[in-house]
Amino acid sequence: MTTVYVDDLSSGFKKVGAGWRQGNTGHAGHHFYAPVRKTSRTRYASWKPALPVAGTYAVQAWIPGQHATSRKAAYKVKTANGWVTRVRSQYKRRGTWVSLGTHRLTTAPIVQLADKTGEGDGSGRKLAFDAVRFIPTAATLAKIEAAEND
Repeated sequence: MTTVYVDDLSSGFKKVGAGWRQGNTGHAGHHFYAPVRKTSRTRYASWKPALPVAGTYAVQAWIPGQHATSRKAAYKVKTANGWVTRVRSQYKRRGTWVSLGTHRLTTAPIVQLADKTGEGDGSGRKLAFDAVRFIPTAATLAKIEAAEND
C-alpha cells in the first residue's frame, strides 16, 4: 500500500514558535511537545506531504506514549473542499494512531496542530507533535497504480 508518512523530523514537518521540548519516544523514536495554552497560540506545527495523486485518503496522527496529555488537541486538515477540524484526546489515545477522518485531498494537503487547546495554562497538560500518515482508499490506490503504469 502507498501510505505516505510525514514524521516530526522529516522535511514535510514545520514547527513555529519558541520553547519546543523533545521526547525520545514516538514514531521513529522522537517527538516534540509543548504545554497547552488556554487562549493564545504561541506554537504550532504543520505536516505537508507530497501525495502521488489527488484523491481520498484516511488521515491519521501518531500519539506518542509520553507527553501527550491534552484532552482537546484540535487538528486542522486542509482538504480539497477547505479546512476541517477534528478534536481528539491525546491522553486517551497514547501509543496509537488516531483517525482524523477520511478526506478528499489535493496532492499537497496540510495538517496543523497548535498549542491553543482551551485547556488552562496552568493545567500541566502537554500537546505532543509526532507523525501523520495518509492512507489512500481503494479507488485512490487504483489511480496511483494507473499513474505508475503510464
